[in-house]
Amino acid sequence: MEKKGGYCFELNLLLMHLLRHLGFDVQFHSAKFVHNNDPFTKHVYTHGFLLVILHGQEYVIGYGGFN
Repeated sequence: MEKKGGYCFELNLLLMHLLRHLGFDVQFHSAKFVHNNDPFTKHVYTHGFLLVILHGQEYVIGYGGFN
């Protein structure tokens, strides 16, 4: 495995389009994983997640990764 991310990006983009089609206000965001606070770890954006706004409340949801 190249460990450059992937599943979360594809699955969350698909979920984002589905939720938008259903009328939800959805934003796609990317994030960094920091493992063990190692200063030598490359801190690159390797995870994607969604922010869903429903009745003025923000909800972070995500699919894929280590879950």
